[in-house]
Amino acid sequence: MSRNVDKNAKEAENHNITQNSPAWLVQPPPIIEDTEDLLRAFILEPKIPIHEPKPYFEPRHPSVDQLYDVPHAPIMTRIVPNRCPETGKVLDFIETLVQNAGLTAKNSMSLQRELTESLDSVRGSASNFPFWPGGFDEPEAMLADLMPSTMFETGNLKSCPPGFATGVDFGASGTDGDRNVGIGEGGIIDLLSAIAHEDAFDMLTDKTQHEKATAAPDGERDPPPADLDGESLLAKHMTKTIYTSPIKALSNQKYRDFKTTFQDVGLITGDLQIDPTASCIIMTTEILRSMLYCGSDITRDLEYVIFDEVHYITDSDRGHVWEEVLILLPDHVCIVMLSATVPNTIEFANWVGKTKKKRVFVVSTAKRPVPLEHYLYTGFGGKSKDDSFLIVNEHSQFLAQGYQRAKESYEARQTKNVTRRTGGPYSQRQEQTLWVGLISHLQKKEKLPVVAFTLSRNRCDNNAEALMSCDMTTAREKYAITSFFQQCLQRLIPADRILPQVVQIQACLERGIGIHHSGILPILKEIVEMLFARGLVKVLFATETFAMGVNMPARTVIFDSTLKFDGQAVRPLQPSEYTQMAGRAGRRGLDKTGTVIILCKQNLPTDGELRTMILGKPIRLESQFRLTYAMMLYLLRVELVSVENMMLHSFREFGKRQQMPQSKLELKKVQEKMSALSKLSDNLMPLCEFYEAANHYIALWSELIKKYTLSCNVRDIVNTSKIQKLLLVGSRLAYRLEKRRLTPCENDLKCDQNGVIVSESEC
Repeated sequence: MSRNVDKNAKEAENHNITQNSPAWLVQPPPIIEDTEDLLRAFILEPKIPIHEPKPYFEPRHPSVDQLYDVPHAPIMTRIVPNRCPETGKVLDFIETLVQNAGLTAKNSMSLQRELTESLDSVRGSASNFPFWPGGFDEPEAMLADLMPSTMFETGNLKSCPPGFATGVDFGASGTDGDRNVGIGEGGIIDLLSAIAHEDAFDMLTDKTQHEKATAAPDGERDPPPADLDGESLLAKHMTKTIYTSPIKALSNQKYRDFKTTFQDVGLITGDLQIDPTASCIIMTTEILRSMLYCGSDITRDLEYVIFDEVHYITDSDRGHVWEEVLILLPDHVCIVMLSATVPNTIEFANWVGKTKKKRVFVVSTAKRPVPLEHYLYTGFGGKSKDDSFLIVNEHSQFLAQGYQRAKESYEARQTKNVTRRTGGPYSQRQEQTLWVGLISHLQKKEKLPVVAFTLSRNRCDNNAEALMSCDMTTAREKYAITSFFQQCLQRLIPADRILPQVVQIQACLERGIGIHHSGILPILKEIVEMLFARGLVKVLFATETFAMGVNMPARTVIFDSTLKFDGQAVRPLQPSEYTQMAGRAGRRGLDKTGTVIILCKQNLPTDGELRTMILGKPIRLESQFRLTYAMMLYLLRVELVSVENMMLHSFREFGKRQQMPQSKLELKKVQEKMSALSKLSDNLMPLCEFYEAANHYIALWSELIKKYTLSCNVRDIVNTSKIQKLLLVGSRLAYRLEKRRLTPCENDLKCDQNGVIVSESEC
């Protein structure tokens, strides 16, 4: 026993010595690692503390008071006065139920939910629920289709709690839940109930909510429907209108036009935001989609939504945005759609009507108030600067004689300039000669101002630089341009006023030349648009985006080229694209006829291409609806509106449903033919098995032959020789060459006596 005590005391003494002694005396000396190894390891596999932070746990302090923390319940009732109908005297105060109590933007899609904070009222919030889309089945109807739970059956409810002698009677209360519509006892009009009631609807408005689609040529449709004289109507109804456009240039122009006519106008784009609480708001379609997904409170007060250039729905990149917006708009919103190039107007209107469950009125016209004349320009400065030939007159008739004269002039110029390199792009000097001669020709014919569509930003800048030798403005116009430009630059800081692009644009504008494309600063683009609208810019080089409905006083439109690169290949302009750009010429009330000029530089378009491009019908509107991550994430927050519902209401699904009767009819015919066929006998059944096996073998062989022909050795043969014939000999590939025969040692291949190369290598 004493030995154990001594042993424990000794161990305790040694432990105290170890704790009180320094580390270098108790522990062995450390081994210092090599500095180069540490540096190499840090470069190859860096271990920084911020990459692997130490976990921090917030200490928890128990509190009994937290057990009694009960969230505030929504107010279910309110006290209202009961007045005498004759005298208005308060007779008594009664307690009434509050409809839709507890509904907020975080838990409900109803229009009766509470208002959000002022910061989120315009653009909404990503955490808000969107409002219920119009045309969808009501949530109550969807919930009624669900199987009822036995938990909430009346027969299973206990009426008497434990320890009590009597309980609560859950029988019928004897009062119905019908709600009086119209004017109540106190003389108060229930607006929402009155709107829902069919008889009292005329009490609030003298028009019915319908959709309207307008299809008309450019120059015809812009003033009447787009510039609605609706400020007094909006003030009377205390509602809002949203005007959407596909590009910022059109939004800015419409804001300036509306601001001169109306007072309460706002603008929301990606660049700026002006008076977002106005009764008439102009914005791009993407911003409206974001507002609908984020549950903006502006949606409650919407009465009209105007879609300008609605044919943009067929755009491969942005067309799905228009479909989503049309699907998500609530039921109380009236839709107005404008376009100049919609051939299948009735089909598109049927989709909108079936989706929103409303009647759609289609107003269309094929007549253009300002006819267009189309010319081919084959001049190249000097004596040939006036060589322009009319190919389509104002009655939309193709003139074969004019095209033949243009062809002869083009061939004569090509024969004369045999020393010039053909087939390639013009040099800067040649571009200058061409444009100077063309502008001189237009000045003589009094066809200025001009919009020259150049389908390349680089060529826009180069063409503007080529015309710097021309001065098309007077001294008075130069003073107006300079003073307006300097006044607009006061919004920029001094360092930004001397940017190279600012200096270049100012030098061009002083000579009456403007540039407009996506590479220009927003403030400079707006300056160019305003100066062009005032007639101070004589020649404007712009890309295709300028053609999206911008109402500018252009007498002439010039096409630098009829070929366009669409991201995959170079192709001729489609009829809808050509019509959209050519429609900028000859606006109503400004010109009797519009002039469209096509430049013939490297090649002359054929008469068939010109007929199709100028006189052809636009491409039908086709759905570009697709599932995006943003749409799926937004809809996953809402249980009642699913991705499948959005797909079912899309324009693409509508087209498939329209084809279902015809498909069923064809299927029925095929089934009848199959039933009329006699049944195969037993001796022919092996033939069916052979057919399936052979079909499977051919499919596999097609996949393998593609991989085999793209092997390294075969690619070398294809790159070095021109193949005339491909022979398949068993598992070998044989190529018969057209120009020469290879020796057996070339490319490690074997040749036969006929010059056929047989590959022995396998991939």
